[in-house]
Amino acid sequence: MKMGDNDKALSDYSEAIKLNPNDARYYNYRAYLYELKSDWKNSMADTEKVLKEDQSNAEAISRKERIKKIETMNAAAQAAANATPIPNPNQAAGITPTPTPTPTLLGKKKKGR
Repeated sequence: MKMGDNDKALSDYSEAIKLNPNDARYYNYRAYLYELKSDWKNSMADTEKVLKEDQSNAEAISRKERIKKIETMNAAAQAAANATPIPNPNQAAGITPTPTPTPTLLGKKKKGR
């Protein structure tokens, strides 16, 4: 298998899991490959299986935290993309802006006159 052939590696690890479903190492490697493909759902599922077998697996703990952060950022970005823009924020808040008077020099004497 050549470097960078992630799809082949995913297939190989999936086959290894079928043959030995209790080996957390295979889930961990596959979770990493899913993460490389930005497949957060499958990466998280495999990461959870690793942590079920080994709660102190630092790599899986770190991956889980990263995925949670990414999912939170993606959800926020999606919410922002779906938000209805407010054409006039003052109007939406029920505020009628009143113009601020501009200070003038009317009625004031100029020096020297």
